[in-house]
Amino acid sequence: MNRAVREPPRATNIEAHTSKSAIARHEHDGKSALSIKAKLFLAFGGMAMLTAGASAVAWYAFTDIERSVTRISTESVVGMATSLRLAEKSAEIAATAPALIASRNEEERVHEQQTLVQRLNELTAVTLELKFRDLAEARFANLSGIEGKIATELKALDGAVGERLRLSARRETAVADLAALQAKFQDALEPLVDDAGFNLVTTSQDVTAKSKKAITGLVEGGVNALRALLTLRADGNLAAGLLGEAAHVDDPALIQPIRERFSAATAAIEKGLEALSQSPENDRLHEASETLIALGSGADNVFEVRSQELRAPAETRHSLQGKREGMAAAVEVAHRTLLEILTPMVDDAGFDLVATSEDVTAKNAKAITDLVEGGVSTLRVLLTLRAEGNLTAGLLNEAAGVPEPSSLKPLQERFVAAARRAEKLLAQLPAEVDNGALKGLTEKLIAFGTSAENVFDLRREELHQIAVAQASLQANNSLVLRLGEEVAEVVLTAQNSSDAAAARAAQAIRDGQLLLLLITALSVTGAAVIALLYVAPRVVRPIEDITAAMSGLAAGDTAIDVPGRDRTDEIGRMAEALGVFRDTAIELQKANQSEIHEGRRRLAVAIESISEAFSLYDSEDKLVLCNSKYQTLLYPGGGVDISPGMSFERIVRRFAENGYIKDAEGRVEDWVRERIARHQTPIGPHVQHRGDGRWILVSERKTDDGSTVAVYSDITELKQRENQLAEKSRALEQLSSQLAKYLSPQVYESIFTGKQEVKIASRRKKLTVFFSDIAGFTETADRLESEDLTRLLNHYLTEMSQIALSYGATIDKYVGDAIVIFFGDPETRGVQEDALTCVEMAIAMRTRMHELRGVWRASGIEKPLQCRIGINTGYCTVGNFGSEDRMDYTIIGGGVNLASRLEAAATPGEILISYETYANVRHRFHCEQRGHISVKGIAYPVDTYQVVDTY
Repeated sequence: MNRAVREPPRATNIEAHTSKSAIARHEHDGKSALSIKAKLFLAFGGMAMLTAGASAVAWYAFTDIERSVTRISTESVVGMATSLRLAEKSAEIAATAPALIASRNEEERVHEQQTLVQRLNELTAVTLELKFRDLAEARFANLSGIEGKIATELKALDGAVGERLRLSARRETAVADLAALQAKFQDALEPLVDDAGFNLVTTSQDVTAKSKKAITGLVEGGVNALRALLTLRADGNLAAGLLGEAAHVDDPALIQPIRERFSAATAAIEKGLEALSQSPENDRLHEASETLIALGSGADNVFEVRSQELRAPAETRHSLQGKREGMAAAVEVAHRTLLEILTPMVDDAGFDLVATSEDVTAKNAKAITDLVEGGVSTLRVLLTLRAEGNLTAGLLNEAAGVPEPSSLKPLQERFVAAARRAEKLLAQLPAEVDNGALKGLTEKLIAFGTSAENVFDLRREELHQIAVAQASLQANNSLVLRLGEEVAEVVLTAQNSSDAAAARAAQAIRDGQLLLLLITALSVTGAAVIALLYVAPRVVRPIEDITAAMSGLAAGDTAIDVPGRDRTDEIGRMAEALGVFRDTAIELQKANQSEIHEGRRRLAVAIESISEAFSLYDSEDKLVLCNSKYQTLLYPGGGVDISPGMSFERIVRRFAENGYIKDAEGRVEDWVRERIARHQTPIGPHVQHRGDGRWILVSERKTDDGSTVAVYSDITELKQRENQLAEKSRALEQLSSQLAKYLSPQVYESIFTGKQEVKIASRRKKLTVFFSDIAGFTETADRLESEDLTRLLNHYLTEMSQIALSYGATIDKYVGDAIVIFFGDPETRGVQEDALTCVEMAIAMRTRMHELRGVWRASGIEKPLQCRIGINTGYCTVGNFGSEDRMDYTIIGGGVNLASRLEAAATPGEILISYETYANVRHRFHCEQRGHISVKGIAYPVDTYQVVDTY
């Protein structure tokens, strides 16, 4: 209403000012002959005339400089250009020579050689051109001599490259023939391997069928019964736990989810009971299970009673509470009765399963031993022969591409050793397996590395020719550098000639500079006079006054006077427009005051209506604004008023002293100091624990003017749910740590981090396998009681396992007093590093056993334990073996069997290793050869070594 009353006068003033501005412009047109624009054009025109004079002087100086530059370009630059061409041609020769060395065939060599000859001829032509430019005779002779030496070195380089290409072609032919012969060798060997494998598989299938039949009977009998009882016990525990949780739940909305989970557990219990056969024990189990289920599914069950209790009024809640507590006690009794029936049934089923499985295992072990001692030997010889053949071919291929001659000797030594092993394997092969073709192919394959012109000699001579070519290239580069030095002397002579001409041009430049300085002084003086006498008093100062008036208006000062309104030029029109703007701003200011008042009222209503507590403190931490929720949240009991102007420190101190904050109990001053520091420098939301059990989230932030805005939210319910989740997470972590004790740390980590899938799968890898057991353990077991024996065995296994884990080993299994360990999976540091770590671990175990002997003897053991250790490095099959429901992460294969046999052949306190392990560790550990031993299941004698200690 008030705004509508003020608007007509504002329009009238604008029209009046507009008319006044028009009158001023008319008077200006009649009185002013020249405007500011015209006067400035005249002043700057005079300055332009002075600039034209300066340009004429510069033109004269540039003309004199042009004459000097012409002399330089026609006399000195031509000689320098020719010299630079000479340097360029020599650089082209130096750049083309490496391309000749890099030629891959004869055509490329001829092309690069022709290019070098052409550029050498061009170099000679440029040198003759310098002679015609009055080059000194002695300097010309030096240049010609260097050119001749370059031509000689290039010829030697071309010869070495040609010989290298010839040898390379012969080597590549030999490699191609080797590849073809290797393919024939594989083709001849594969059917023999397949036949041996087929015979082995046929026999193994018969053994497997018998084993499968026995295992199937075992699973269909005791395993299914034991699994059903264990599943029934787990489901019974779950059902009892859900009933107990429902009896004490505080939120009615949580009862239905718990009831659905109880129904699922009930269905699982009923299904498990149906799988059990009829017997008196099973009938008692049926009755106990139905009693437990009835407490959660009957007409008057725990869920219904607890739901009614939570929704009932206070006067009837006490009777329902007694009924619910009685039902909770009945749940505990029913659960205990169920467990008392189940526990002996589970023990009996487990004992029957163990007894039956031991009988099945003994029969399967005998059948597998007979299988291994039969057809495996022939298959092993064929597979080893294939590996040795591939090794010889691989060594020849590697020798054909080695970059250094020093690498050929160790490769040739390994080739000779592999060839000898292949010949020994051919001698072990039965006559009915091979008709002589395989032997002929093997001898031809070996001939590639032992004939008169073998791969090793060809590559050695080829590398020699490469070295000769590199030497010629280095000599050529040195000559090119010498040629560049001579060219630099020629360029220096031409440079001296051009310097004299440049000095004359510099004199002309100095004369032009003096004239330009004089004209520039006149221009500056004229510009200063114009600026001081006209621009400053008549243009700049009035504009500054108007600018100051504009700044005052922008700052809100509408009472400021506008200068220059009496002038008739452009500045007068600008001042007149500013005056009109000032009068208009006065009218708008009056209209906006009422709008600001209304906006503040609406802001206060909006802040009061929000559900969170809100407060605003100024830059001096004085309360500016808050809602009623802020006071009730800080002082729930009332009795304390909070009003604008109170300091933040006073408010929080009274808050802490009244006991409203739990963290401030016993430390009020410290808490107040910390709270003020966080308030003055907010670093993000933080949580306060109140004395009445509530949790308050405080969010503060600074505004641009240094004020602090704070919002307080009640998150008590959210904090309670967070605590419940934390308790469940701790329970899961505890269960995970318990499961980890049944797995090797590496396997546990790979499964729980997702690196390895839990499924039946295996792979071939080269591992280092460790076997150990206790010598004379049977005698020690007979001397001790079962409790003492258990304690002793667990102490031994714990000590050895701690050492193994400290070295990063994967513990496969414990078989009575024996320990099976391997290195190389699921993590490996390389075959050699794995073998070194394994032997180092074995020495640490042996040392620890010596230390423990005194401990055991002091505890009453007459004959302290001694261990035997066997180690082998070789290919094994590693992975998960078993069924979809139960599997083991383990290793199998010939490498595992050999490690076991080495352990059995070792004497007490001895570490016995195979040759392949010895080859990987001999540079670090002192070992003594024990000779060849014959072991069960391996057809050939095994070379063994005893580990003494670290060097």
